Amino acid sequence: MMKAEINKGNSLLVVMLVFAFTGMLLLSNCKKPEEDYQGKATGQKNGEYWGAECFSNYASNHEDEFYLKLLTYSQEGYIREDLTIIRIPLSLGDYIINKIAVDSNGLIPVNNMASYATLIDDGDVLDDYYDVLELDSATNKLNITSIDFDNLIVKGEFSVSFVLADSLSVSDTIRFSNVEFQTQIRKN
Repeated sequence: MMKAEINKGNSLLVVMLVFAFTGMLLLSNCKKPEEDYQGKATGQKNGEYWGAECFSNYASNHEDEFYLKLLTYSQEGYIREDLTIIRIPLSLGDYIINKIAVDSNGLIPVNNMASYATLIDDGDVLDDYYDVLELDSATNKLNITSIDFDNLIVKGEFSVSFVLADSLSVSDTIRFSNVEFQTQIRKN
């Protein structure tokens, strides 16, 4: 499998790409939309119960791929956590979750890339940004368990570890484990 590295000069571009997906999905609204969500996710975050609302769209220009966005909200309805996995094949199976990368042309060269961020204020201020902890590749896995192509409903599970971007300290690690999700892919 092809690996890609991000230098610090590309880190801002990567963060902008991730939040561009959020902006497109939420139509530039950082508050929880009134409409019904297309799915739920539950699992463990650092050994404690964690739940999020999730939804997905087809990946740009790739109807055989989708992306998954999991969001948590404050009591006031503002985004607090954003876990995104992009370019997931729309196919049953097990996949390794990779660190987000862009090539020299600004393209996203590999599938199943993830990021995690915490947000503050009214959900539009980045607090912390996390990259996939590549040393933990044995547990950075995504499994698509069910696809209903008629209704575009996808079920699966994943485990992934993140480390604070540009940090070398493992103490800045967040581990999501046994996260089960069900979502309906939005038609663009």
